[in-house]
Amino acid sequence: MKIKIDNNQCKNPDTCMKCVQICPAKVFVLKPIIEKKSTYANRVEIKALFIDTCNGCMECVKVCPEQCINVKF
Repeated sequence: MKIKIDNNQCKNPDTCMKCVQICPAKVFVLKPIIEKKSTYANRVEIKALFIDTCNGCMECVKVCPEQCINVKF
């Protein structure tokens, strides 16, 4: 299984988090992005970290308001 997230299209991952909340397998996490020459995260993105636990329910795809999640079997 392959889960692709278009983080350029995901506009407000830290306030939306619908995919993180709805996923019964807890596949998604918020990943801090630290820019060069900085010690703090400037922004966050959604990352599919625990892909092996995905059961293919597609709830994340259905709930995403920006349609930026693509799941392939």
